[in-house]
Amino acid sequence: MHNYGLSAITYLIYIFTNSIWLSTLYLTLMIITGYARIYLRKHTFSQVIAGTILGILVNYILLNLI
Repeated sequence: MHNYGLSAITYLIYIFTNSIWLSTLYLTLMIITGYARIYLRKHTFSQVIAGTILGILVNYILLNLI
């Protein structure tokens, strides 16, 4: 859920503001959070990647197909 939320926010900020700097900030936070979850052995790499993809995919579907 950590990377799901951060990837969703990053995607939405990029889509609505086209601010590359703000998107880069959130992308950096997303990477640090994902690394921390793996480092603390709370999630596996595949779980972090799945959360990231799911966050982007859900928002893409909501914005473009509905």
